[in-house]
Amino acid sequence: MRRVGRGIGRVARRAGGIVKAEIKFVPFSVTRRSLVPDSPAEIECLRRRDACYEDVAKRSNECGLDCQKQKPLEAELQCESECTKLHQMGIADCDRRFRICRGLPPDPPDLPQRFTPNQKNKFAAAGGAVMSLGATVFAGGAGIFIAGLIGPEPKPWVRYAGLGMLAVGVGSIVYAATALNWVEDPVDNNFKRKAHPKPPKPPVIMPVPGTSLNQEVANTVNVVLENQATVVGIDRALTSSINRAQGAAFAKEPDFEKMQMRNAREYAGQAAQLIGQNANLRRTAANKLRSRGLVFAVTDDQARKIRSTIIENGIPEQIHNVIQAYGSNVQERDDIEGTFIMSLFGINALKAPFPDTMTPAGLSAAEQSIASALKAFSTSTS
Repeated sequence: MRRVGRGIGRVARRAGGIVKAEIKFVPFSVTRRSLVPDSPAEIECLRRRDACYEDVAKRSNECGLDCQKQKPLEAELQCESECTKLHQMGIADCDRRFRICRGLPPDPPDLPQRFTPNQKNKFAAAGGAVMSLGATVFAGGAGIFIAGLIGPEPKPWVRYAGLGMLAVGVGSIVYAATALNWVEDPVDNNFKRKAHPKPPKPPVIMPVPGTSLNQEVANTVNVVLENQATVVGIDRALTSSINRAQGAAFAKEPDFEKMQMRNAREYAGQAAQLIGQNANLRRTAANKLRSRGLVFAVTDDQARKIRSTIIENGIPEQIHNVIQAYGSNVQERDDIEGTFIMSLFGINALKAPFPDTMTPAGLSAAEQSIASALKAFSTSTS
């Protein structure tokens, strides 16, 4: 059987609304890479791996049940083959994360807990919610983007719409992962240096002549992307500051520990303020797009063929470039890719409508929970 995502492919199909077109694809990486050698501290890593396996099994079962509804038999068999390939990729991603988990050094004992238990609970619960919703936004944007490229009537504005929406999703995935990392306080020995925000460069949505996607409308989407990228940069600087404070504490360097905690509280206050603006910015952009008639949805048939294209060929290069821009290292980029793979088990994420999916129910509340915990931390003195 052909290995999933191997090589660079070209789409050349004409069925159910998908017409012949050429798109450059980039192979999935999570099926190929082994990053970290084995090491001790197994229990938590095994728990996380088994939970990941259970999630893949659940999604695979739901995918198989959906296939049984497909007619004729050839369509059902193709769907089942795709579910099998997704299952293999999902398990491979679980194994990759497990290897990374086992490769992390154990934390030194008796170091301070920088966030309170209540704050960590908020990061865990809200971070998980933002991660899940971000994956839905990412997949919906990817579906719209690809449909805009190879649909029966390719539309440039649809491609930009999909690109903007998937970037919102990727940004949400990244800062959700950062919030989940705050539950732990690993050591960074580079505690003598201040961490500075390094935001990713989001795609720029351009106006499309002859359409309602003019400069004013494009700007409303770009503001969302810029705000979110700024949050990602600040969150990463906050994470480094916390970890460097732990390094200073372990090295018994109280002055540097205090310096890093001041930096962390400063960044937490900035992030809390910007995260609090996210929902309003997304809502403004979605309303502006909707009022101009910039509305699009992928059909069931298109979603199935888009999923087949992705499974067979990998990720379109433009989407790959967004992942590269937002992931600060190989592991983060593979994590984003793995989250996207998990969203492909069902076609509903790929057919999420634009622009409604930019403001999914629950995302704002989860973000506000993270923001409130960060604000409380920013004013703490412990």
